[in-house]
Amino acid sequence: MADAPTEEQVKTANDAELAKWEDDFDEADLNVPASKEDKDAQRTDEKTEEEPKDGDAADDEEEPAAVYSDPAPVVTIADPGDYTPADYSFEVTLKDGKTVKVSTPEEAEKLADDPDNFETPKQLMDFINKQNKMNHNLDRDHDKWEADKSKFDEQTAIEAERQEKVDSLVKGFEYLVSKGFLPKVAEPDLTADWSDPEIAKHDGVKEQVALMNYMVKENKNREKAGVPLLNSALDAYNAWQLDTSRQRAEAEHKADGEARKTAGARVAGVSPAAQAPYVPKGISVGRTLNFRGGADWED
Repeated sequence: MADAPTEEQVKTANDAELAKWEDDFDEADLNVPASKEDKDAQRTDEKTEEEPKDGDAADDEEEPAAVYSDPAPVVTIADPGDYTPADYSFEVTLKDGKTVKVSTPEEAEKLADDPDNFETPKQLMDFINKQNKMNHNLDRDHDKWEADKSKFDEQTAIEAERQEKVDSLVKGFEYLVSKGFLPKVAEPDLTADWSDPEIAKHDGVKEQVALMNYMVKENKNREKAGVPLLNSALDAYNAWQLDTSRQRAEAEHKADGEARKTAGARVAGVSPAAQAPYVPKGISVGRTLNFRGGADWED
């Protein structure tokens, strides 16, 4: 019997046989993932490399949250009080040479009704000019007072309505605290500046600030939608709790779905018994090859 081939001879023969087949198959067809996990990992890598689509960045940007702040003063002018005419009196010389002081339009009208009070047209014209100037100034002052008074009354009414809402809001917060829905505000914080970031972190303060911020944001959304606004702390609290519960339920539902998906992937990912990878005809794995057209080493 012929001597057994050496290891070098076997390697040389195998390389020669493999070279005959290397152009018959696409390398990609031979690169088969070993399991479902490998396929999932490959798809994940492909998704990571994808370019973000237009608008993705814009969708991730959230609208800045509305923040409660103390409203600006409504009453911007001082109370003009009751109307008091200014002094626009003047003096006029009459026909008999006397000088008379005229202090009111009524006094001027009384002099004008008697033509014998003026000797010359010049005296009459001088009187009429001073009378007209008095009436003009008094009318101007009264119009200004009337406009200021009307604006002041309007602003005062708005301020009273707003104060009524503030008082109602305060009572609403007191009610929520009394029921244990919100923590109590410490005595020093009742008169503190809640816009101070440090004060806003205190227990009781932060919860009321958060509720007021929610109320401001929700009312902006409702105003855009044309639906009734939240007008009390209790209404705002109830709406806030409802939104929070709904968001929590949605988050839990999503988490449950992800958990089921993950569990399903584990079950589906169990690989069947390992199968031998596809090997082109004529190629042997784990043993020496009998070459097509070659010598039989065991002869």
